[in-house]
Order: sequence, then C-alpha cells, then structure tokens
Amino acid sequence: MGLALSAMALGNGRAFAQQSPPPSDVDQIKPPEAPDKSKSDVIVVTGTRLPNQFNSPSPMEIIAAKDADAKGISDLASLLRDSTVASGSPQITAITSTAFVQNGGIGSDSISLRGLGSNRTLVLLDGKRAGPAGTRGSIGAFDLNVIPLSAIERVDILKDGASSIYGSDAVAGVVNIITRKDTGGTVDAFYSAPTHKGGEELRINGSYGAQIGNGKFRITADYFKQEELKRGDRDFFACGTPYVFRADGTRADLVDPRTSKYSCSGDLAFGHVWFYDYNEPGAISRPWQARPQLIQFDSGHNLGQFIPPFGPTSNPATFPAGWFPVGYGELSQAGATPDPYYAPSALNSEAVIDYHSPFQDAQSLSPEIERMTIYGSGEYAINDHVSLYADVLLNRRMTKVHSYRQFWDYQYVYDNGDGSFSGDPIAIASGWTGSNVGYSPTAITDHAGDTTTVDYLRFLGGARGDLDLLGPKGWTWDASVQFSRSDGDYKDDIIFDDAITPYSFRNSLCAGTTTPDRGAPCVDINWFSPDFLAGRLTSQERNFLFGVVKGNTIYEQASFEAYAAGPLFKLPAGSINAVIGVDYQHDRINDVPSKEIQLGQAWGDSQSGVTKG
Repeated sequence: MGLALSAMALGNGRAFAQQSPPPSDVDQIKPPEAPDKSKSDVIVVTGTRLPNQFNSPSPMEIIAAKDADAKGISDLASLLRDSTVASGSPQITAITSTAFVQNGGIGSDSISLRGLGSNRTLVLLDGKRAGPAGTRGSIGAFDLNVIPLSAIERVDILKDGASSIYGSDAVAGVVNIITRKDTGGTVDAFYSAPTHKGGEELRINGSYGAQIGNGKFRITADYFKQEELKRGDRDFFACGTPYVFRADGTRADLVDPRTSKYSCSGDLAFGHVWFYDYNEPGAISRPWQARPQLIQFDSGHNLGQFIPPFGPTSNPATFPAGWFPVGYGELSQAGATPDPYYAPSALNSEAVIDYHSPFQDAQSLSPEIERMTIYGSGEYAINDHVSLYADVLLNRRMTKVHSYRQFWDYQYVYDNGDGSFSGDPIAIASGWTGSNVGYSPTAITDHAGDTTTVDYLRFLGGARGDLDLLGPKGWTWDASVQFSRSDGDYKDDIIFDDAITPYSFRNSLCAGTTTPDRGAPCVDINWFSPDFLAGRLTSQERNFLFGVVKGNTIYEQASFEAYAAGPLFKLPAGSINAVIGVDYQHDRINDVPSKEIQLGQAWGDSQSGVTKG
C-alpha cells in the first residue's frame, strides 16, 4: 500500500503492463486466484487527481533522464528543450540573457511549450508546484537550474493546455519532473569539450538511496561547471558583415581597402568623434537637424590614402593631425545615389570605420556557470494507512557575463570672431575648433560585466494515506505544506552619471571640485584622447568613471494543499470518481536594486525602483 500511495501523491504515473511468468506445473493444475482489487496500486496521471486513470485523454510525452547521457546532455533545461513540443519555440536561456533583458535575470533557464511563454507553462516537481528563482523585479517561472539531472528519473510532459485543472499558468501545458525514489548508490562524472577552447562542461554527482524498516530515503549531491565561451574563441565570430548581394548574385558588401577584405560592420564603432555642424539651416532651433559627421583617428597612419576627399561644407571644422572624416562617399550596397553634400568618389569611407574593438573578443557568447545542488527525499510509513514524506532542495548558481559598451560626451565650440574660441577648453587646446560646432566623442570600454549569485531553498513536508478505517473504500488523501526561497545578488558594472552629465557642455575645468552625487574629487577627462576613446584609460580615470553596484532579490513562496479522491458509485461502464480539496498559495517578492540604480545615477542604464509585494 505504501508504493501505491507514493505513486498517487506524486501526481504522475504511467500504467505498465505486467508480464506473467511462465506457468509452473502447479499453476497448470490449480485454478488461478482472483485478484485482490482492494490491494491494487493507485496511479494518477499528470493532468488529473482522479485515481485509477491508467491513460490520459490528452497526449503525453515521457522523457527518461537516462536519455540525456546518450545525447551528451548535461542539464535538465537542454533535455526539455530537445522535446518535440518545445523545440523550435523561443526559449529563455542563460545564453540569451547575455544579450537581452529577460524574466528571472541573467543566467535563468526556463521552458516554454508551443512558444506561449514560460509563464504559461506549468512546471511541477513530483506533481507539486515549485517556487521560482532568479533576480530582478520580474520573476514568475520555475528556474530549471535548481534541480540537477542526477536527481531525476523522468519527465512527463502534458502537451495539451490544462488551465481548467491547474490554472492560467498551465495554458501551454504541464511539465512534471519526477525525482528518483529507487534504492542503491551511483557516482557519475560527465565532461564535454569542443575541439577549440570555450564552452567546456563538467558534471560530477553522487546519489544514494536505501530502505530502513518502514522508511526510505534518497540523497543526491551534484556539481556542474560550464566554462565561458568568448567571442574570440571562434574565428567566425570575429567580423560581422551584412552579407548583401546584388540582383546578379554578386556580393555587394563593402571592401576595406586597407585589407582588401570585406569590412566588418554591424557592431559597435569606437575611437571616434561625432561632429555636428550647427550652421546648417534650422540646426540651432532644431539641433537634431544638424548634420553629423564621423571623425576617426588614424591609428595605422595610412587612413588618409584610402578615403575620398572630404567635400565642401558650410562650416569647415579644424581637426588635429591624424583625424579624418569617414562614413561618407558613394554607397555600394543598394546602388543609392551619392550624397551631394560630399564629393562623389569611387572609394567609400564607410568601409574604413573601425568596428572591431579590442574588447570584442572578450564578449561572452555563453556565460560562465557554476551550480552546486543537494537534494534529499524521504518517506516513512506509520502504518498501512498513513505515511509521512518530505523533500529538501538546496541549490546555488553563479553566472558571470563579460561584455563591452560605448559611452560618450557632448561639447560645444564657438568662434568668438576675433580669432579666439570659447567652449570646452580641452577640445580647443587639442585643436578641435570651428564656428558653432558640437562634438560628441564616443569611447568604448570593457567595464560592462555582470555577476549573479542565486541561493535557492525548497522544503516540502506532508502526509498521505487512505480512508479505509473510516468506512469509504478506495478513498485516498494527501496533505502537504511547501516553502521555497530564492535569494539572489546581482552585481553590475556601471558608469557613474555624475562623472559625465554635469560636465557636458563645459566652459571650464573641474579640478578641485567634487561631483554632485557621490562627492568624489572631480577628474578632468580628455575625451579627445585617442587612447581614452579606444578604452585605454588611466587608473585615475577608471576610478572616477566606473564602479560596481549590487542589488538583491528575495522571492518566497508558501503553499498548503490538501485533497481526497475516490469512487462515488458504479455504473455499467465503471465507477464514477471524484476529488475534493483546497489549495492556498502566498508569493512574496522584494527586489532592491542598488541605490545608484534607484536614483538614476548609472549613466546609460535605466532607472529602477524597489519591486515589493
């Protein structure tokens, strides 16, 4: 009876046809005994709580965890995304979090059936809801990182919508993760390495289960490490090209005359200054109409011979030696007519704009991930009618992402009409002059990383049994309480806004003063330095501009569930079964970003407040 009740409480189950052994001589002369129906196992299929439902009217997909080893899969998320009902649908993964803002924060992994979203795909752990995990103010889906493959027996996927049974979070279907309940011990190690470095995976786990008297238990410990895959680890990620073709099939991409190869584009340009001519008609009253021009430093001392001559302008600016206008001339991709503002030429200065920064190769395509998990489950039979059970899950996940970004400033220079200029003193001293012109130097930096650490705890305790002693035959019951807590820290590399914004459009230097927000000693930044624009900052500049901040997210879920199920009466076609129960769930979130993010003191980042409720 203990095994039967265990299957019911898990809320999963499949009917297995049992093959009888060959009859012996005694069996041939003795009539077979009638089966004792009162002792038959009770099995509940995912998608209903009614007992004795040996098959489901809805399509089911069952995935055995051992299939992962044969496929070289080392984590649950990858195994689920390989299923037919999930493949081809957009998914939230640790890899997508390196490039996009997603629910659960950086490093989270979830499952979306039929592309309807992870918040519409219910994930159960042994037939019961499991609380979500993650960081930042938008958390709603179960994080598949918290349960390792080594603790799983199989996964049942209900492919049809089950909102009428479970609620709106099951519109797309139900994923029921069934943990191991067998006895015995195993130790496994898994290692996967590509031909070239980057993306290596290591998993080591041990699991042991035993039955002692009326009780049984299983405990699993798992360690997983995935190395970072950097952009520079693969040659084919080094240079991004548009891959534009003409009608005759020939390639129309620009060719860099310095290398005679297709130019790299589509990523972040760096080491340049935007020049705005405010003498253009309407530019003073409407600054966005000012004509921008890209000015690039010649780091290789050969740029001038590969670009067409810069045509006449209404306001010729003066640039220091080694700087050249780029990004003008005839466009070859779409056959567009050349801009009459510039002198037409067979050359194209678009092809020499520098996009491949020194930090691009260090960008994370797949983050560094480290997970440590301990999972334990146990059950104790008080008697033939009542048993107790409990689960404990402890998990820690650390995710590190490296990236790079642009940051820029705005400065004006005015011609005083007497041979002198006013405006940014550093720009004027460096030789950047003109009449009513604006300059926006654009630098690049690798100070753009994130580190996320999430500690997850889940405890489940309950009791189950039957009501045979009270009279109703075939009725079973189950009551449980669950508590889960996700405590996540997220560290972000930021640029301090008070190191840039207050000093834009400056007319004097700031040495000897302090910044308005932090009260830090002000450093006069030479935004027009080629080294600074290329990301080669001094330690003084880095300390003044950059910082690391930390936010914290706590998500707690507590629930109580109790139900009883059994037959009401019989009809010629079979018995009519019923289930009655109660469910209570309470969720609490408290996401507290860093004070710099709350006050909008992080340059180029969105401002966020506390999410609590």
